[in-house]
Amino acid sequence: MIEKQDVIADLVRAAGRRRDPPYRDRELVFAAASDAWRAAVRGRRKRQTLWAAAAASAVLSIMLLLNQKANDPAVLAPFGTVASIQGELSILEPQSADWRPLHAGDSLGAGVRLRSGQTASAMLVSGVGSIRLRGLTAMAFAGREHIRLETGTVYVDTDRELQPSAAPTKGVSIESSLGVVRDVGTIFEVAASPKTLEVRVREGRVVLGTEDHGPFVEAAAGEELRVQANGAIERRRVDITGSDWTWAERLATPFNPEGRPLSDFLRWVARETGRRLRFRSASDEALAKSAVLHGKAQNLPPMEALEVMLAATDFEYSLQPDSLLVIGRRAPPR
Repeated sequence: MIEKQDVIADLVRAAGRRRDPPYRDRELVFAAASDAWRAAVRGRRKRQTLWAAAAASAVLSIMLLLNQKANDPAVLAPFGTVASIQGELSILEPQSADWRPLHAGDSLGAGVRLRSGQTASAMLVSGVGSIRLRGLTAMAFAGREHIRLETGTVYVDTDRELQPSAAPTKGVSIESSLGVVRDVGTIFEVAASPKTLEVRVREGRVVLGTEDHGPFVEAAAGEELRVQANGAIERRRVDITGSDWTWAERLATPFNPEGRPLSDFLRWVARETGRRLRFRSASDEALAKSAVLHGKAQNLPPMEALEVMLAATDFEYSLQPDSLLVIGRRAPPR
C-alpha cells in the first residue's frame, strides 16, 4: 500500500498544478450553477431529493464541459458591442485588475462588470437594447441576456425599433440577491439594495422569481413589485408617465431626424415618455407620415425635443388623461 501511495504522489508532483480555467469561463459556470441551484430550491418542498440530484448533475456536467472547452473561442467570444454611450461608465474586464472608461465600439462579454459614477449613464448595446444606469449603480453581464445587479437602478428597453437589424432577444433577465426579474415585454426598471428589490414596469410585462418565497409573480405595465429581505412581496400601481421616470428619459438615445418622417419622431417621443400616440384626424396622421424631416440629432429629453421639432411645423400637441399624446395641426390664425 505504501509503495502504491508513493507512486501516485510522484505522478501528481510530476504533473504539476492544473491551470485555472479563464475567469470568463468561471463566470459562465457560476451563473449556470446558480440557476440550477435556484431551480432546485424552488421545488424542494415537493421533490427535494429529485431536484437536488438534478441540480448536482447539471453542475457536474457544466464543470466537465468547462474543463474540455476552457480555450474554446466560442465560449470566450463577445456577445455585443456598445453602439453608443451617454455619460460616463467604467468597465472591469475579466482577467483585468483595473477599471477603465467604457467607450462606444467596445465589445462586451460574459464576466464584464460596469459601474456608473455620481450621475446616471446609458449605453445602447447591439443585440440587447438600451440599458440605463442610475448614479452609483454596479452591475455585471453573465451573458447577452443575463445581468447581475449588485446595487443601484437599471432601466432596460429591448425594443427592436432601436436596432431593427439586431437578432431578437429571448428577454433580458436581471438577477439580484433577492430575486430574478425576466422581461416578457420591453420596458422596465429594477432597483436593488441589500434590503429591498423594486421592479417597475412601463410597458409589457415582467416575471419575478424569488429564491425561497413561493411561486413566480407577474407584473404588467403600470405596476410595481417590492420584495423585502424576508420574502414579503408588495404590489402597487405606478404612473408610467410620472416624474420617477425622468432620469431615464433624459438618457434616451437621441432621435436622428434626417430623411425620416415626422410620424417616426412622434412615435419615439411617445415611447420614451410612456405615452400612447393619437392623431386628431386621419388627415393629420397621413400628413405626419408624409412630412420628411431634416437635420442632426439633438441630445434633448424627448418632451423638449418635441417642443423644438413641432415649432418648425404646422403641428401642435396636447397631453391628455390615460397617458395620451395627441397630435394635430394648428388652427389657422384669424
